[in-house]
Amino acid sequence: MRTILFFLLLIFFKALESQSQVPFKGGFSFGAVASQVDGDGYSGYNKSAITAGLWVSKAIDKQSTIQLEMNFVPKGSRSSTKINLDNINHYKLTLRYIEIPLLYKYESRRIVFVLGLAANYLFYDYQEGYFSQVAQYQNTTGFNRFDISGIVGVSMVLNELWQVGSRFTYSLRDAADNYIAPGEIVYNKQYNNCLMFALYRTFGHVNHK
Repeated sequence: MRTILFFLLLIFFKALESQSQVPFKGGFSFGAVASQVDGDGYSGYNKSAITAGLWVSKAIDKQSTIQLEMNFVPKGSRSSTKINLDNINHYKLTLRYIEIPLLYKYESRRIVFVLGLAANYLFYDYQEGYFSQVAQYQNTTGFNRFDISGIVGVSMVLNELWQVGSRFTYSLRDAADNYIAPGEIVYNKQYNNCLMFALYRTFGHVNHK
């Protein structure tokens, strides 16, 4: 997994280095991500955060493109309500990943369909829980440092420089082989489940005719 991530990073930076040469294009993205972890006993995309990244792409033909990205993607989970007198069970899991997606994009009438895989490196994890009037905090969660996820999405071309899109990403294997729950959580494997909404900007200027 580390070798795959290393080569993806190498390809990414090499492509960035030469993105000014046709047919490579490059740009950046920013947006929001809503996440949950399937298997932790909590449902709903209750964990939200800001995401941002860089990308390079190469056209295969007039409609198809291969795109490589490097994104900062916070993920995790939390209970739907905060601690109060009526609800003393509280849980929050924070996971921060560097995500390297390799995507195939197909454009038809300004609509772009996206399909791909992503290697994810977990560089920060933290969880806290408040169970039966006992607060618990852990800097170790047992989540794997590396994760593989599948990606499917759709975006709309606004003009030559801007696109807006949404994506669904999901872990393709257990993301926490050695999960350490802080309290009353039934362990049944853990899968990152995320919805992402973002703007994509291409480096350059609009060609005025």
